[in-house]
Amino acid sequence: MVKLYCAVVGVAGSAFSVRVDESDTVDDLKKSIKAKKPNDLKDIDADKLELYVAKRDGEWLTEADVKSGVTDITGLVRLEVVRAKLFSVGLSDEVVSEVDAQEEAAGRGPVNVLVVVPMKKRRVDAGVDEERRFFDTRDFPPLLAPPQRGATVESPEAQWEKLLDSLEWKKPRRLCASSGQDWPYQGESELAGHLVEPLALHYTAWYLQNEDKQNHAINLVLSGPGTGKSRMLDQMKGLMCAAAALSNNRKLKERMENAFVFSVTFENGTSATGSLLDRDNPEFDISYRMLYQLSKDKKAWPVFVDKLRMMCSSLPLRIQIVIDILAKLKGIDDVKKMTVILCVDGLQKLVNDGTKSCDFYRVLASVCSFLNSSRAFAVCVCSATVQSPVDLALSDSPQKRVFLVPPPLRGHEVLPTKTRIEKQLVDDMGGHGRALETLQLFLSHYTKDQLEEMDPTWMFEKVCDALRLQYGDIFASPFFQDPYNCREVLAAILSRRRYKLFDRIGRTDMTVDCLRSFGLFRWGAEGHLECAFILLVLLMQKLPKKLGEVDNFDDHLTRTVLVWQRFEQFVAFYRRVKSIAYCETPVALSGFHAGARFGAIQDIIITEPTSRTVVEALRQEDTKSSSDDSTCFTNRDGGVKISDMDTIVINGASASAGDLFMRVQLKVGRQNVQCNEVIQCKLLQTKQKIDEDAYAKERAKAANESSDVFLLVTPAQATEFDLPPRCGLVSANDFGRYFGPFTSRAYRSFLEPPNINTASFHELRRLEGVGDATAAKIIAERTIRRFSNLEDALNRLVPSKKGKTAMILSRMHYDDDEADL
Repeated sequence: MVKLYCAVVGVAGSAFSVRVDESDTVDDLKKSIKAKKPNDLKDIDADKLELYVAKRDGEWLTEADVKSGVTDITGLVRLEVVRAKLFSVGLSDEVVSEVDAQEEAAGRGPVNVLVVVPMKKRRVDAGVDEERRFFDTRDFPPLLAPPQRGATVESPEAQWEKLLDSLEWKKPRRLCASSGQDWPYQGESELAGHLVEPLALHYTAWYLQNEDKQNHAINLVLSGPGTGKSRMLDQMKGLMCAAAALSNNRKLKERMENAFVFSVTFENGTSATGSLLDRDNPEFDISYRMLYQLSKDKKAWPVFVDKLRMMCSSLPLRIQIVIDILAKLKGIDDVKKMTVILCVDGLQKLVNDGTKSCDFYRVLASVCSFLNSSRAFAVCVCSATVQSPVDLALSDSPQKRVFLVPPPLRGHEVLPTKTRIEKQLVDDMGGHGRALETLQLFLSHYTKDQLEEMDPTWMFEKVCDALRLQYGDIFASPFFQDPYNCREVLAAILSRRRYKLFDRIGRTDMTVDCLRSFGLFRWGAEGHLECAFILLVLLMQKLPKKLGEVDNFDDHLTRTVLVWQRFEQFVAFYRRVKSIAYCETPVALSGFHAGARFGAIQDIIITEPTSRTVVEALRQEDTKSSSDDSTCFTNRDGGVKISDMDTIVINGASASAGDLFMRVQLKVGRQNVQCNEVIQCKLLQTKQKIDEDAYAKERAKAANESSDVFLLVTPAQATEFDLPPRCGLVSANDFGRYFGPFTSRAYRSFLEPPNINTASFHELRRLEGVGDATAAKIIAERTIRRFSNLEDALNRLVPSKKGKTAMILSRMHYDDDEADL
């Protein structure tokens, strides 16, 4: 025989014991409990009792715990199978441990079983509306903690009536209250397709009264701040309706179309305070916010909570109770006819210390418990900026999970642009909603004419300043004050490496999940780390640089960010960034040029001994490697030693060799090798393709076929062919993968250069080689008469035909020109 101590949920008082055999069934235990309590359980059949194992987080509840009345059964195991033997459900004599007499006398003896008693419906006083005439005393037990002596406490019935009189059904306020709340929602069809299967399974399990957690999906919207989590929750009913329509289940579709939506948040007006409203009832942090949505008199949140506590001190207002209240308010006679969508925003605001006793875990567990056992058909959706506490909270649970990630926004569809710099800035926001809203607010203060005359550098800096206010956690973080951390993050983005969510970034302690929680970063569907270009620029400004290199790099960065450049100039800058990101770090050649297709390059490691600068050759240079310590004269004073491995040379115009070249240090197997890396930038006419013959010709004129690394970069399509060893190709299909957040800059370099007759002063002065004086002279001359062609410009601006200035003017667009593309 085994002695089990029991307590009735919601009833204050001492526990009681029953004796049963451990081979008895759950049904036998119910009968023993009824027999022990003939008066309290009069007129209640034994099979109507609900039993729970009174063990939470591996520890039995104690007699002291239940003395004042237990109301929270969240996370407890319910004994549902009547034929189950007691020894098989954790109630064997071996498991039910005894304590010594002193422990028992102190009230620390274990309680083994909690009993939920279904009480009859009771009639309320006459004069009450018919739809409110009955309430379930199982949900509102009258035997809660007794009032203190001398205190006057209204009966539960009176509290119930006051509560109902203070509530009415209201649709939720939007969780997203920013300027983008009315933008057309993007990505609905993809998200609905992701939801259809788990939604249909959840509905079937609910319909069959199957409470197995593996059938009931908790929907989790996890992404960084400013990416559209709140907007997705606002759109959730539409998404669920679309998913239900795809399921071809007519009843499910009707239910979702008629669903009641509750939207609660731990941010904004009902933010978390650092502690739960009731430590013993984590559900209250959800249910009170649900009632706040229904409140007729919209008081401030703290005032509402205080009033509700005083007015309803005897009512255990759990989530299910709120659903029952809504049923009564709407005159629905059977809760099972209802469908509810519960959206919980901002879970990351709850205290989380990684344990199962923290607020985050307990609130999420209470939502899951409601989801699995709700009498109404309930869909639950929670959002947070980080995933690690969610995974930890559900690590021991078979609860089915559906992870939803807000899709990147197509910025040009929500933010129409009028000028070239506006279009570029929209691209630079990386599809992040909050960043696009910030940009929209900035641009709204200026007309098109004002924007065209505005210094792009000033504009870019002002947008960055506005983003610093919106994403303060990034810019105030000590992590991003360290240049070497910034370099590790940049390398992680450029490498296109597939990360797991909890992998660390390079040699830092930062995980992908934590990095994503800052905002402006994404963890892509294929595991790649992504970043908005505008943040990438700020990271690059913090990169470690050699003495004397800061101004050079920052100026180069500014030109690349804001000014049109030739394609080979852009590719050279991108290669320079890689030299800084991977400086002194051995990396596989395939990873260094991630996104490109290569021939055989196994076991080839490249090490950049120092960061590089970009120089332009004054003449056409041979780009094939040779044994001599070659020097090429450039646009800088003096010459450059290629063997120093600290430069990237842009070859002279119309060179028959490669467009870019540099000496690199490789390790092939165990052998250290120095050779040239040659990059050919090839623009082709529309519909032309790179085939094997064309590739071979470009390689033959540019690289030493026995030793050099050769990379052909083109926006054209390429046919399928095998590449030779140490040879790579970036074609149209590889462009986005290779250039990543720099892709829009790459495409911009294909556009025609600024027109000398229409470019603003700031556009002109930012062109490499054009200073304030030259820009002012161009504008002064064109006000007299437009420049018709290059010859006209040379005659009027540079009568002496100086080589450098003539070369600069040759790269501008003129009225007589026809665009090449």
